[in-house]
Amino acid sequence: MHKKAIEFERSDERGRLIQLVTNKFKQLNILEMTNREPWGNHYHKNRHEFFHVLDGKINVRISKKGCAVETEFQKGESLMVEPYDTHTITNLVDFSR
Repeated sequence: MHKKAIEFERSDERGRLIQLVTNKFKQLNILEMTNREPWGNHYHKNRHEFFHVLDGKINVRISKKGCAVETEFQKGESLMVEPYDTHTITNLVDFSR
């Protein structure tokens, strides 16, 4: 896993364009977490997965070859999960209020 910086950003009186990632995609997903139950705890053999936090804060746990690293990401931050990275994502914000 590695943190991913914004590739390009432009704004004017019409609004703002933010380019997050350039790649050939086979799928694009939105994960909306409503509680603190973890998602994932799996890996993909050939797939890179890109995540961008639209709102809130998440904890991402990556395990690979017996080592585990946990990193927090908040609104506006992105990450790329590499093949064979066992990844688990947990919401850290209570949106029920």
